[in-house]
Amino acid sequence: MGEFIKHYSREREIVFDPFAGSGVVAIEAARHGRRAIAIDLNPAASLITELTLRQVNMVALQEAFRRVEGEVRRTIEKLYEVRCLKCDHLLVAPSFIREGDVVTEVCYPKCPRCGHRCESRCESKQEDQSVLKALEKKPIQE
Repeated sequence: MGEFIKHYSREREIVFDPFAGSGVVAIEAARHGRRAIAIDLNPAASLITELTLRQVNMVALQEAFRRVEGEVRRTIEKLYEVRCLKCDHLLVAPSFIREGDVVTEVCYPKCPRCGHRCESRCESKQEDQSVLKALEKKPIQE
């Protein structure tokens, strides 16, 4: 779409999209120095386009991210805790492989206690499976 916009319009010209959908035309117009009018009957589509094109204060966004991260990081990490397959040390695993409802493999970086790595084809411990099953039975809190 960007190539069409560059070919058929000049910088600062207006590109009109009466069926904006997700806003690709408006986004490409902005990327290539054109102005855009994008409309859609679906208000959600219009909102998506508007929010995608809205300027973001990156400093404020990073500060907000750090604040939220500080509040939820430990809670989220607890959801990914497993025991090292070699020394049983509690650590956070970034990757799990499932077959249906069963976790068949767990991957984690170097254990801080013993240095063991589990990068592929490591079966999860039965204790970790039990914790996961109990977690999945809990109702989701709003």
